Amino acid sequence: MEAKGVAIVGAGPSGLAACKAALEEGLRPSVFEKSADVGGLWRPMEGKVWESLRTNLSKYTCAFSDFPWPQEAETFPKAAEVCRYLERFAEGLRPHLHLSCEVTALTRVRAEDEARCGWQLTWREAGEMKQKLFKHVVIASGIFEKAHLDLPGLDSFPGLVRHAADYRKPEDFTGRKVLVVGSAFSGADIAVDLSGNASVTIACGQPMWYIPRYLKGIPADLAFYNRKPKPKQSAEESYRQRHQFLSQVAEMPTALRAPSDWSRPPFVCISDHFPEAVLAGALSVAEKVSKVSGSTVYFTDGSSEDFEVILVATGYDLDLPFLGPEVKEAIHLARDQLQPVILSHAVWPPEEFPDLAFVGLYRGPYFAVMELQARWVLGVFSGRLQAPDQDSRRRSLEQGWALRNLDDRPQFPHSYVEMAEELAERVGVHPRELASPSHPLNHLNADIAEGPLLPFHYRLLGFGADPERAQTAILECRAFFGK
Repeated sequence: MEAKGVAIVGAGPSGLAACKAALEEGLRPSVFEKSADVGGLWRPMEGKVWESLRTNLSKYTCAFSDFPWPQEAETFPKAAEVCRYLERFAEGLRPHLHLSCEVTALTRVRAEDEARCGWQLTWREAGEMKQKLFKHVVIASGIFEKAHLDLPGLDSFPGLVRHAADYRKPEDFTGRKVLVVGSAFSGADIAVDLSGNASVTIACGQPMWYIPRYLKGIPADLAFYNRKPKPKQSAEESYRQRHQFLSQVAEMPTALRAPSDWSRPPFVCISDHFPEAVLAGALSVAEKVSKVSGSTVYFTDGSSEDFEVILVATGYDLDLPFLGPEVKEAIHLARDQLQPVILSHAVWPPEEFPDLAFVGLYRGPYFAVMELQARWVLGVFSGRLQAPDQDSRRRSLEQGWALRNLDDRPQFPHSYVEMAEELAERVGVHPRELASPSHPLNHLNADIAEGPLLPFHYRLLGFGADPERAQTAILECRAFFGK
C-alpha cells in the first residue's frame, strides 16, 4: 500500500489551521476528530468550557490571519461564540473532516520501497476499527487533554470531586459548600461564577497579579503584545520591570497575596470580577492545600475546613495515548505542565521522524502561533519551505531542556511575540517590507511597528497573502483602540 496524504489528529483551532494550510500547499489532508464536530475544547458540551466563560484575549488576538471576527462581535467573545467562529472557519474544510473518529494508534511503517514508508493511523469509527497509511502526520490534539488531579489524600474525600474541565454552570452547585483549588484563569473565574449560588472558598497557591481585561480602555492583550524594541537586560531586571508595571495596573485586595519576590518570573491572571468578589466577601480566600483527609481540607497555614465539593482547577497534563513508545521517548513526553514535550521550535521531533510534526502542543497556545506553526509544517511537507537545520534544532532543543530544568519556572515557556516573529520569518510572511516608503502598504507600517501584534499582519505579504482582508481587520482594530 502506498502512503498518501496528510493525517491531522484533532479538529480544534490548531487542527483546522493545519487542514487549511495543507490545502493551500496542494496537499490532501484528512482530519480525525473524536468529537461530533469541530472546536476542540471550545465545544460547549463536549469541550472544557462553561456557559459564562469569555476569552481572556480579545477577538483581535483570538483570530486566524485571514478570518477576522465580524465587526459586531463582542471584543471578548463567549466560549459558544468561539465555537461558532471555528465552525464558520471550517465550512470550506468539511470534505476533509472525519468526525466522531477517535485515533487509537499511530505506528511508523518502514519499507525498502520509499513510497510504502509512512504512518499507519488506526481509528475507531461507529464502533469499527479502521486503518490507513499516510505519508505525513500532524498531531494537533491540544494540551488540554488529561485533567491534573494531584492533591494528597483526595481519594479519601467522600463528597463530590470535579475538575474545572467538567464545570458548566453554577446552578449545579446551589447551596453547596465548595472549595475551588487553584486561583489562575479557570479557578478565579469559576469561583466568581459559583459565588452567587454556593458558599465558595478558593485555595490560592502561586501568588499572582490580577488584572482586568481592559487597561485604560484597551484590551490587555493589545497593550501587552507589540514589536516595540525591548532594552537588553538580565532576566532578573526584566522580571522586576514587569512586576513594577503589573503592580500599577493590577487589582489586589489585601486578602490576595501579591508577588513579593520581584526577582522571580511574574504570574498573571486576567479576571474582571475576581478581585471585587474577594473585596465584597462574596467568596473566601485560603492558602494552598496541604492535604485532604475525609471531608476535611488542610491548608499550609495550619487551618482546616470541611467541604461538600472540591473543584480542582490546577490545569492539565498532556496525554497522547495513541503514540507508540518510540515516539513518546523521542519527544521526551513527561508529566510536566510547563514543558510536557521537548520539540525543536515547539514543532519538530528528532530528525528520524521528518514526516511527523506537532502544532499547538505547547503551554499557552495563541491563534497566530498555531496558524504559523501549521503554515510552516505543511510548507515543509509540500517541499516549499525548509525544516530547521541541525544547528538550529540543537539550539532549540537545548532551550527546551533548559526550560524544563529551570528552578524559577515562568508561567509560560515562550514569548508570544518572539515565537510568532520567528515563525513568520520561517514561513516568509514577516511584514517588515512595509517599512519601505515605496511599498504600497507603507501606510500600515506604524500599525505594524508600534501597534499591537495582530495575526492579520501575517497575511499582508508572501505565500497565501490576502492583503485586502488583512488591511481591513488592522484598520478596524486601529479605529476602535488607536495605536
